[in-house]
Amino acid sequence: MFGEHCLFLNGQMFAIIDKDHQIFIKTSQISGIDTPFTYQRQGKSVAMNYVKIDDGLIDDSDELMAVIAAKLKF
Repeated sequence: MFGEHCLFLNGQMFAIIDKDHQIFIKTSQISGIDTPFTYQRQGKSVAMNYVKIDDGLIDDSDELMAVIAAKLKF
């Protein structure tokens, strides 16, 4: 999908890992400080309700899980 890897839970997509190994988590709202996942469609950039997880969180599993739990929308 979108040329990226997607993660699913209970049949619903909740995360995207792009070709640069950046992780984007599904969210209900994107704030001005969030970096949304975008892809190209018919020559236009399309933003989705998935936001980039800060690379520094990858080494802190407790903080990463807290951020993911706060961002997830099912």
